[in-house]
This record gives sequence, C-alpha cells and structure tokens, in this order.
Amino acid sequence: MISPMATLAICLGLVLTARGEPSVVEQHGRLGVQGNRIVDKNGQPVILRGMALYWSQWKGQFYNTNAVKWLRDDWHCTIVRASMAVGSGGYLTDPEREKAKVQTVVQAAIDLGIYVIIDWHDHNAFRNTAQAQAFFEEMARTYHSYPNVILRALERAVEQP
Repeated sequence: MISPMATLAICLGLVLTARGEPSVVEQHGRLGVQGNRIVDKNGQPVILRGMALYWSQWKGQFYNTNAVKWLRDDWHCTIVRASMAVGSGGYLTDPEREKAKVQTVVQAAIDLGIYVIIDWHDHNAFRNTAQAQAFFEEMARTYHSYPNVILRALERAVEQP
C-alpha cells in the first residue's frame, strides 16, 4: 500500500510535469511602465507577443477559452486583447451579453497564465463616458487582484467634443 505522503508526492510530480515551465504571469507578475518600457515585478523589461480579438459583437465566436488556449499554445501568445465593442449592436445594445464575452476571455487568460487587455472599443467614446466609467469600475473591482489584467480605457475614438 502506498502511503498518503507518497501519493501526494506522485500527484505533485504529475502536476509539475504536466505544467512545465511557469506561466508568463508567474514569471513576470504585475506589469508596470518605466519610461518607454513595459517592466515586470522586478523592474526588468518585458516583451509580450499577442493577438487582439475582433469586436465582440461581430466575432463573438472567438471569445472563448479554446480560442485563448489555442493562441497561447499554437501562436505562443503571452497576451490577448478582448475588445469590448460598444456601438453597432455591442455594449450599448446588450451590456450583459457583451460583458460576458469579455469576462470569458479574461477568465481564460487568468486560468492559462497569460496577460489580457480589456479594451473599450468605441468610435464615439466621448459620448459614452458614463457607460465606460461604470464598465471599468466593475472590471477594476472584479479583477484588481489579478496581475494578468490590464485595463485600456480608450480605443478608436474618432469624435471629440
């Protein structure tokens, strides 16, 4: 009969073997900026490679764990951008549906050990500041403790007051 400690040691060995190297987030932790460089938790420059997902309301079929895993494993992405589509049938039309897509991608990135940018993708951002603020307040409350998550408050604004 195998002792409980031996069983635990075997299980830990299998987990470490299956996992391989530490994830990019385990290696670098919370990122920051020094001058014109992205740096890791130790102040060392970091190079990230990734892919942006298309607007959530038009290509929502890619807002899933399998797509994020494929980008990590096949393309060796260390970061993915979840583009929260705001207009044209996006967040302004159905906030819960679009938010759920972004949250799925964020959770996948957390689980898979890569970084994720939550992006407010809005051509009319100056008209939708209240919605943007509410969205980012919720995302910040939900994900503040995860070093994986990067919030990008403005993307593609083409109209200014």
